[in-house]
Amino acid sequence: MAGRPTLEIGTHGDIAVYPVKGKEGVYEAATRYRDSDGKTRKVGARGATAAKAKAALRERLRDRAARTESDTLTPDSTVEALVRQWLATLEPKRRSVTEVRAGSLADGTVDSYIDTAERFVIPGMGAVRLRELSTQRAQAYLSKTTSNRHHIRTVLMQACTWGVRMGALTHNPVRDTEPPPPSRPDRRVLDVDDIMELARRTVEYTQRPPGKGGPPRGSDILEIIALLMATGERTGEVLGLRWEDVAYLDDETRPAAVTIAGKVSHGKYELFPKSEHGYRTLQLPSYGREALLRMRARGLPFPWVFPSRAGTPRWNNNVNRTWREIRGADYDWVVPRSFRKTAATAVEAEYGADAAAAQLGHASPDVTRRHYIRRAIEVADHSAALERFDPFSFDNRSSEAVQG
Repeated sequence: MAGRPTLEIGTHGDIAVYPVKGKEGVYEAATRYRDSDGKTRKVGARGATAAKAKAALRERLRDRAARTESDTLTPDSTVEALVRQWLATLEPKRRSVTEVRAGSLADGTVDSYIDTAERFVIPGMGAVRLRELSTQRAQAYLSKTTSNRHHIRTVLMQACTWGVRMGALTHNPVRDTEPPPPSRPDRRVLDVDDIMELARRTVEYTQRPPGKGGPPRGSDILEIIALLMATGERTGEVLGLRWEDVAYLDDETRPAAVTIAGKVSHGKYELFPKSEHGYRTLQLPSYGREALLRMRARGLPFPWVFPSRAGTPRWNNNVNRTWREIRGADYDWVVPRSFRKTAATAVEAEYGADAAAAQLGHASPDVTRRHYIRRAIEVADHSAALERFDPFSFDNRSSEAVQG
């Protein structure tokens, strides 16, 4: 005789209702339910009548099914369910500001994924069933996005990779979508006159009276700009400098130095693993020392060289916003990264591409050359072959023909 057929996960068998022995006027409805772990368990509910007991059991089964569905992805699950489950897998991978752990993710990275999912992916694709998520549909959605397309595609692709692992998708439909076109790097760099003019504008900006009842306007922005130029570091790395990262500040027999041990992202400090190329110590030019001495002279009781008014890590966006107010329309192409490119180009010209890569914390000079260094290729002298095509010599040739 064949046994009972195996229930599908998330389903239940027939419901039986019977009076509870020894309890007059109490009925119990019971059935077997197969949970997300594959085990079948008895589920029951009681009521004053058989109908009420059965209704109570059905409500309990609905709650249990909802929990099962939240754990188990199927082709009928929505993109929102997929994305939220994938995001949940990232939380255990978060690392604290002092933790270095293989396979971990920085706070800012996880927060960026969550922000992109909540603002774009879930509102734009959340109601689509996984069985409906074709490459064509994903491409149509991505084609409508603009500046955030790269991040949106990354989140959607990684979530779908999770869906394949969970058996809800047979393949990743986002993988074959067209990636966003790579942006052409702007390699424009600043010369000394540019730096002097931007410094003048920065000082002028900080000397303007603040708004009514407001704090001083960017009182340390010139020092931040000085450290960006002196180190060639990213804004988050300069804002992440702690006084414990500063060395030889009072020893004028040698350059002052800073150790790039971490960065600020979304207002949180993230420590670099010491094995990474980003973890390094840099010697500063004299104006880098001057910037640090000015900041120390303020006597702020905080561990950060450039703290917020509350003594916490400074938000990158706040610095970027202040800089946009300072630079002026004629320098609208200059962003904090421009100082990094300028430093890379100057170091490369003096010491070579390997030195520039080390300064910027790149594993290979290829990245430095491709994105940061602006240097014209020097070509051998081929001018003799082109000399006879001189368009300004036509007068001479005409006069020679007349004389002949």
